[in-house]
Amino acid sequence: MSDAPRLSGKRKFAPGEAFAEILRGWKSNPLFWLFVIAFPVSCVHQFYFVRTAEFLGKSMPRVGLIDSIFGVGGGGLMTIGQIAEIVVLAFMPLVAKKFSRKGLLTTGVLAYIVRFGVFAYVPHAWAVIPALALHGFCFGCFFFVAFMIVDEETTGDVRASAQGLFNLVVVGLGVIVGNYFAGQVSKKAAGDFSIEFSIPMWVAVGCLLALLVAYPRRREDGGAGQGGLK
Repeated sequence: MSDAPRLSGKRKFAPGEAFAEILRGWKSNPLFWLFVIAFPVSCVHQFYFVRTAEFLGKSMPRVGLIDSIFGVGGGGLMTIGQIAEIVVLAFMPLVAKKFSRKGLLTTGVLAYIVRFGVFAYVPHAWAVIPALALHGFCFGCFFFVAFMIVDEETTGDVRASAQGLFNLVVVGLGVIVGNYFAGQVSKKAAGDFSIEFSIPMWVAVGCLLALLVAYPRRREDGGAGQGGLK
């Protein structure tokens, strides 16, 4: 088990304590690496929302039957991802009991790599439509599990502050930077979707390597605030 210090709530200013403990013992601290990896993942996450509808509309004009079921203009197909997200989240309480947190995070990042890889290099309906369903694993296995980890690795007196910091990183800064990044890449790519989606794919590959090499694996021994991370 990692010897990284736990968030204990000893100081009165909980946000300051949460931030200090995330940085302390960073080499073996899962929270530190979670924050480091989650920020670029949240940035590439935005490529899906910013660029996928246009990609579907322009790259797969012959999927009218499926699109007529879910919506119009390409973006309707993205409903497949939302359905998959609901299904994955429904099973996550059971899955989380059987698999390690690191394993689930790895699955989520792999889903990003495969999805963007398909969009970039195999832009055909038979590959793209199943790849849309990977959104459920992207969100469920990475971000949902990430919030679980923050909850498990903190004690009650600083848990809300730690969750707030994580929200700031992934929902605040990640969305802002991700939207800007996606817009700049789109402008430079000039309509070449293979370039647009290969860039977030390679960023996700970097995140996967960081996750596999740096993120500590720990034994489960008691749940929230007591080393529950695996």
